[in-house]
Amino acid sequence: SAFANDESVLCFHGPQLYEAKVRESKLVSNESGAKEYSYFIHYLNWNKNWDEWVTESRVLKQNEANFAKMKELAASAKGKGHKKRKADGDRNARKRRGDRAEAVEGEDEHIARAEIRLPIPDELKQRLVSDWDQIIHKNRLVKLPSAKPISRILADYLATIKGRGASVANEIVAGLKVYFEEAIGAILLYKLERQQHQQILEDNEDAVMCDIYGGEHLLRLFTKLPMLLAHTALEERSMTQLTNALADVLKYLEKNAASVFVDEYEIPGPAYAKGASA
Repeated sequence: SAFANDESVLCFHGPQLYEAKVRESKLVSNESGAKEYSYFIHYLNWNKNWDEWVTESRVLKQNEANFAKMKELAASAKGKGHKKRKADGDRNARKRRGDRAEAVEGEDEHIARAEIRLPIPDELKQRLVSDWDQIIHKNRLVKLPSAKPISRILADYLATIKGRGASVANEIVAGLKVYFEEAIGAILLYKLERQQHQQILEDNEDAVMCDIYGGEHLLRLFTKLPMLLAHTALEERSMTQLTNALADVLKYLEKNAASVFVDEYEIPGPAYAKGASA
C-alpha cells in the first residue's frame, strides 16, 4: 500500500485537493480485474458524513510540490470564475450566474466554518465516484442536452409531494435551480467539460442550464451545498428545515437513480479533446 492508516495526505474531491487522513485501506479489484488499493478518507475539518472510499489515484503525499499543486488548483478555479464574470458583461441572464461567484468559490472559508450536515446516501456517493472516473480517467462526457434535464427531474419530484409539504418543496426546488444556474460554470465542471459548456453558451447565451444538464451535474451541486449554504444568514431552526428538505430530494434521487442518471458517457472526438487540453 502506498499510504498507511492514519497518514496525513492530500485527496482530490472533485477538481480540488484537500488535506485529509487515511482511516483504512483495502485491496480491491478494479474494472479490468486487476488488484489495487482503495482508501477510506476523512477530509480535515469536514464532517465525518463526507468520509468516503477513494481510489489510489485520488490520493497524494503531503509534500511541498503537492501543496503547491493544491494552491494552484484553488487559484485556477477562482480565476475562471473571475473571467466568467468579466465575459458576462451587462447581460442580465448571464450576470445572475456570476453575481455570487465570489461566495460560490470561497471554498477555503467553507473549510474553516462549521460544517452543515447534508449526508449523501452511499449509492449516490458511488454515482459521484463513477462520474468522476468517467470524465477524469476515461475522458468521456455526459451527453448534452440531457434526455432528462434537471428541470424535469425536479418537476417529477414535486409531483410526489402532496399536502402541506408542497409549498416548502416548491421553494426548495426554486432555490436549487437558482444555485445551479450560478454554480454550473464556476464550480461544477471538470476541465474536460468546459469546452462543452462554452459551446452551449455560444450557441445560446441565454440558455437555461437546468434545461440542458441532468442528474449527474445536479448531484455534484449537492456536494457543494454545505459550502454554499455556509454563506447564508439563516437561523439554526430554518437551516435544519432546509437541510431536511434537501435530504428528501436526495432520497428521491437515490430511489429513482435508474431514471435520473445515465450509465453511458460519450467519447468526444479528437478535435474536441485537443481543444479541451489547450
